[in-house]
Amino acid sequence: MLLLAVPVAARQAGPAPIPTPTTTTYGYTVFVRGTLVGREEVTVRTSADGITITGKGRLSGSLDIVMERAEVRYRRNWTPERFELEATVNGGPASLQTVFESGTAVTSGTDGGQRIDRTDMISS
Repeated sequence: MLLLAVPVAARQAGPAPIPTPTTTTYGYTVFVRGTLVGREEVTVRTSADGITITGKGRLSGSLDIVMERAEVRYRRNWTPERFELEATVNGGPASLQTVFESGTAVTSGTDGGQRIDRTDMISS
């Protein structure tokens, strides 16, 4: 039992190593009830600052969504930093930005011509 505790304690002593920067892109085909409705492309980037996940894609049929850009940024400790979305939904523009800081999520933007301004308390 003591032999197992020593390596764990030694690993916890120092700061987490800085990850080597990487970028990986994935493509997804989207089906609804067996019918092809779209495609999504997602890129994951890691760096010394954290992790950034970006995506773009299109869903057609009854889901008329064109996602020009969606991006989520996480700090190194996996806490959210920022979310951004630029899309067209059923022919109308949608643009959202959320900033996560000091226990709040502040969102602003528009959805279908309606202004959105909202602040929510979140756990840090």
